[in-house]
Amino acid sequence: MPFPKLDGRAIQIGRSMRGMTQRELAIATRLKPWRLWAIEHDKSPARHDELAKILRALSTGDTTGR
Repeated sequence: MPFPKLDGRAIQIGRSMRGMTQRELAIATRLKPWRLWAIEHDKSPARHDELAKILRALSTGDTTGR
């Protein structure tokens, strides 16, 4: 099943709707903060595994990084 194409702005909106900071999302996804910044600002596309982690964290609101 292909992943939906999400741009960085959609990730930013989803993150803010969950009340998460960029740092909290980075911790929850175990991504480096600079990598998440690059994805959110469309400087670099998210890999499939990164996108899966981001979507999982945003859909559950998990900020623990487990």
